Amino acid sequence: QTRFLSSKSDTEKVMCAGKVPKYFTVEEGKSYMWCSCGRSKKQPLCDGAHKGTSFWPVKYTADKSGSVKFCMCKSTKSQPLCDASHLKVLLPWFFGGPRGVKAGTLYERIEK
Repeated sequence: QTRFLSSKSDTEKVMCAGKVPKYFTVEEGKSYMWCSCGRSKKQPLCDGAHKGTSFWPVKYTADKSGSVKFCMCKSTKSQPLCDASHLKVLLPWFFGGPRGVKAGTLYERIEK
C-alpha cells in the first residue's frame, strides 16, 4: 500500500523490507543477488518479484567469508550493503526521512 503522495508510480518505489540491516553469512568467491526493490519474499535476496518494476537485483560477490550487513530499507547508497540510511526511515523526525514507513510500505528511495 502506498502511503505517500508522489509523482512516482508504485513500480518506481521501493518497498521497505525492514528498518534495520540483515546480517547475512557469505562465502568467499560466491555471488549473491540482492533484492533492490524490497518485494522479494526471500529477503535480502532476490526471488524475481521485481518483474514489472523499474528495479533489478544487484550482484554481490563476497571477497571473504563471514557476515555482511545487507540493506533492508533499500535506500542505501552503497548497494547492497548497509550505509545507515535506515536511520532516516527509522527516525525520520531526527534525520529528515519519509514519515510513516513500515516494513511492507512502498516509498520513494531516499536520494540524499
